[in-house]
Amino acid sequence: MHMTVLFICIGILLVLTALLLLRVGVRVVYNDTGLFLYLKFVGFSMLVMPNPPLSEEEKASKERKKQAKDARKAAKKKQKKCIEASEIEAKGSKVKKGTLSFFLRLVKPGLETLNRLRIKTRITHLHIDYAIAGAEDPAQAAIRYGIVSAGGGALFPLINEAFRVSAWDVNMGIDFNQKETYISLDATATLFLGHLLVIAAIFAYQAYTIYTNDTKGSKGGTQ
Repeated sequence: MHMTVLFICIGILLVLTALLLLRVGVRVVYNDTGLFLYLKFVGFSMLVMPNPPLSEEEKASKERKKQAKDARKAAKKKQKKCIEASEIEAKGSKVKKGTLSFFLRLVKPGLETLNRLRIKTRITHLHIDYAIAGAEDPAQAAIRYGIVSAGGGALFPLINEAFRVSAWDVNMGIDFNQKETYISLDATATLFLGHLLVIAAIFAYQAYTIYTNDTKGSKGGTQ
């Protein structure tokens, strides 16, 4: 019996470890058809933006759900206002809103969280096509091409150092048939699910600590 429980626990730990070692990612695509955002997980890809087109029946169902949700929201809002009004009347003071000082104290852990995400994130693929319009003024297009090439040569190593780009595919040129410069982008960024959960937990703990200290300080000042 004890061995069975032990094996079950070991199996659960192995499954959790495998899940935490899975990579989750985001794919961003921009081209002449628009901007697209995909979520990637274990070989699956889900379009997040823009939303896929809905049928007429789905649109009608969505509208009915929206109306019902708005009605519930309005009822809750009205109830909340009544409760707040009664609290203000009982306490004889206004309900305290979120303070700017609390928001500013969240800036530092927020930036630290973004930096942790940057360190743990890996860009597995980055594809850029950049074509400068040269139909109207080929000479000026050639000058712009030189400027962009020099700037890209300095910028790409910085991006690689910041995000650890695994694969580059950057194409720049001049299109003498186009009157407008165009660009297309296809980039995929991933990180381990375990890293994401740990980073989120650290930020949540920091925010909770700041909020708790702020609340205690407010109570101490009113006593």
